Amino acid sequence: MTSVTQVQDIKLQIEMAASPERVFDALTRNDVLQAWFCERADVSTAESRYDFWGRFTPEAPAHEGGRHPIVGFEPGRSIAYEWIVRGGPTRVEYRVEESGDGTRVAVAHRGLRPRAREEASLTDWWGLCLENLKAWLERGAPGPRRDHAMKPGRETKLTVEIDAPREAVFRALTDPVTLERYIAETGKAVVDARVGGRYDFGWGDEGGPVQIVAFEPDAKLAYSWRFEQEPDTVVTWTLEGSDKRTRLTLTHVGFQDDSLFDAYVTGWSKFLNRVKHLVEGGDVWERAVAAAHDF
Repeated sequence: MTSVTQVQDIKLQIEMAASPERVFDALTRNDVLQAWFCERADVSTAESRYDFWGRFTPEAPAHEGGRHPIVGFEPGRSIAYEWIVRGGPTRVEYRVEESGDGTRVAVAHRGLRPRAREEASLTDWWGLCLENLKAWLERGAPGPRRDHAMKPGRETKLTVEIDAPREAVFRALTDPVTLERYIAETGKAVVDARVGGRYDFGWGDEGGPVQIVAFEPDAKLAYSWRFEQEPDTVVTWTLEGSDKRTRLTLTHVGFQDDSLFDAYVTGWSKFLNRVKHLVEGGDVWERAVAAAHDF
């Protein structure tokens, strides 16, 4: 009997207030790619290569691991390239089209081997990248990227600088309506704002936050975390700063080993960045939407 390798596709899209021409330029120009997407880029459509590598790219710390031949190109509209990731060949395609007064960017990543539990979600990674592209084009302010050079450990610790006062950032962590804009299920977020109170993203049987264990307005929020077959852990958000600038630090502790480090660092990097972009961007901010994912 011949075995069939199971593969899956990822599909995301995002709307941004920028012209299609400017967006496509940001997808193909080396200096701009290095501002929002990768540490190093060497893209040449004339030579049919879309090379990117470095510490912000999964599985590609050196140039040799970041070579991607272009296999489809329509100037100003689409570009496709091959990427060997998760042990096999895959294909990535960007499509750019006018949408109202702005532009819609769609990414399809096809032919992926299904994600192992200890592997980071590439849907999370692509969402982080697209939301940083949006922030770069609209405000010139992308957030931190996922650093794949981080040494694995038994806890996650991430920090982001936000151009907003602490009360605005704390509200993004504790207001159910705001939580539903970037992390919680629509109509299902619950925040009982006190120590011992329920804190819930509405993820159902999948898990997530459970109960608030520390609550200091505009300074600290911590809650217990339970997820599928993992040990019970604790997530803490700490806010520091003054005037109109906040340093937001997330720590997730209590793991028995470092096997889930990559998955959590990538996921929390996306959500930490979303807090930054949402608070800085205001009511007009929108996240990337996944139509097919590897969760």
